[in-house]
This record gives sequence, structure tokens and C-alpha cells, in this order.
Amino acid sequence: YTLPVQREPTDRIALDDNRQDIDETYPDIRFWGLHGSYQVSGSPLRTEWFVFGLQEDDQPELATSNRDIVTLGGRILKTSRINHWDYELEAAYQSGESHASKAATDTVNLDHRASFVHAHIGYQFDDRWSSRIVLQADYASGDKNPNDNENNRFDTLFGARRFEFGPTGIYGAFARSNILSPGLRWEFKRDKHSGFVGYRAVWLAEKRDALTTAGVRDATGGTDSFVGRQLEARYRHPIGSKLQIELGAAYLAKGDFLKEAPNAGNTDNTLYWYSQITYRL
Repeated sequence: YTLPVQREPTDRIALDDNRQDIDETYPDIRFWGLHGSYQVSGSPLRTEWFVFGLQEDDQPELATSNRDIVTLGGRILKTSRINHWDYELEAAYQSGESHASKAATDTVNLDHRASFVHAHIGYQFDDRWSSRIVLQADYASGDKNPNDNENNRFDTLFGARRFEFGPTGIYGAFARSNILSPGLRWEFKRDKHSGFVGYRAVWLAEKRDALTTAGVRDATGGTDSFVGRQLEARYRHPIGSKLQIELGAAYLAKGDFLKEAPNAGNTDNTLYWYSQITYRL
């Protein structure tokens, strides 16, 4: 049971000026959860279940979507082993109430009904690179009709997206909301070297809803739902026992939706790359 921390500052001028402020918590924004797992004895098979709750109300200093939603779900997975297939299936369902936006003028409580499914199947090879090939797919529901009394967009709550949808930071092209995305990954680890190369094709789950990370939307549904193709790579290499270098990149070839939607903005393809050094005490 937690009071989530709201990172400060939030206004664009303060961020551009690199101002600093103390992060805030609010008693009317609460997040709680339960999680359990069961490992089948003598087997790589594991099952998990979870339930999360989020209740929030607008604060004088912070606008919210007034979410009061519960997320119930579970997953079953078989961990990877050399010369064996592995798999994972996860599903979640959300119910409750929420507003369509954080705008102060938006005071309508909508019935929140949304769902999410992730599935993958992989194979671990016995080769010099400890190669693993993974075929994966993700579906997160979008809002079917912006004019009805329901919100069908799956809410990611506070989950990380780095391990599935690409680098975060100033990139963060995709999240678990209004998305349908199959993909393929090659993962490797040899001696001290490790990394992966991944490919994703991305469509909107619902054409009349937004690509939430970019805020691009065609409420008429007249624009094609194909968002684009993403190619991603990451490489890690430790130096000694405390240092690790990491290089990564993502290339997004934009599809018709990001080129033709009414508020699409810049239609050029996107190339993002980064480097970092990690030091462990």
C-alpha cells in the first residue's frame, strides 16, 4: 500500500531551466497491490497472479484522470533452458471508473473496462553465443468510441516499458495502451558480452483512440491504424568487477498513422541512440 511519488517540477518552463524541486506525495492518490506465485516442483513451470488498485482525485497542484480502477490478472511461464522451448502468457483486466483526460473541464466519470494480453515463445540454442530466439506479441485495448460512456483504454499504471517496448527517457515511443504489436528478438550472451536485436511492427488496437505516448489521434478513425516498424539493439560489456558499458539504439520507421493523422506533427523517421556507464559500489 503506497502513496506514489509525483516527480517535480512538472511545468515545461521549469524543466527547460533545469530547476529543482522536492517530489510530492498526496493522501488522495493511493496505489496498492497483491502478488503471488507458485513454482511447480521439479519443473521450469511457474504461475503468478496479481491484483492492483489505484484511487486518485484531483489535487490543487496536480491534475489527474480521477482513476478508481482495479487490475486483475495472472500469467503462466516456462523458463528458458538450453535446447528447450520456453513460453509466457499473461493477461489482465481492468474495471472501475476514470475520466477521459486530466483536463479540469473533464468531470465525466466513465466506466473503465480494458484488457491486456502478452504472449511469447522462445528457444534457447546450445551455441557459442547462447542464442535465444523469441517470437512475441502484445495487445492492449484502446477506447472503442470516444463519445460513449466507457473508457476502454488499458492503463499501464506505473509499470516499466523498457524491457518490451524500447528505450525510455526522451524516446519511449510505445506503451501498453491501445496497441497491437507482434515482434521478433535475438538475444545473446557470450563470455562477458550480452545484448539483443529486436524488431516490432505496431498497429493501433482501436483506430479512433490515440497513440498515448505521442498524443496523436484521429477521433474519426479515418487514418490507417499502422503506426510503424521499430528496430532496436542493445549491447552490454563489463569492465572489471564494478564497471559496465552499455550501447543501444532504436530506429522507428513511421507508418501511415504517424504521417497522416490530423495532429501527427513531424513525419520524419526517428533514430535514437544512447551510451551509458554503470558503476556498482
